[in-house]
Amino acid sequence: PKALVEPIAAPSDSVLSAYFEANKKTYAAPEYRKFSYVRLEPVDIMDTTAVTDSQVSDDYNKNKARYTTPELRTVEQLVFKTPDAAKAALDSLKAGATFDKLVTA
Repeated sequence: PKALVEPIAAPSDSVLSAYFEANKKTYAAPEYRKFSYVRLEPVDIMDTTAVTDSQVSDDYNKNKARYTTPELRTVEQLVFKTPDAAKAALDSLKAGATFDKLVTA
């Protein structure tokens, strides 16, 4: 029964330190080291296949679409009822008016 067990006093720092020093090995984990490496020489990984200029040219021509970006343009157009209105708009543009200003005019 619990009543028969006498209370235990808190251990002092010197008692704990002495116990730890006496049992230090039980608290230590063994040291582990692992080392791996791969040694590669250029001769081990170099490609000895010769590629001719004609092979490069043929491959480029077959895959030309992969090496280009299609040209994109944005075109805005104004339609006028009379040639005089179109000429007036052109004169305004030449004078410094913006395209957006002509649209709202």
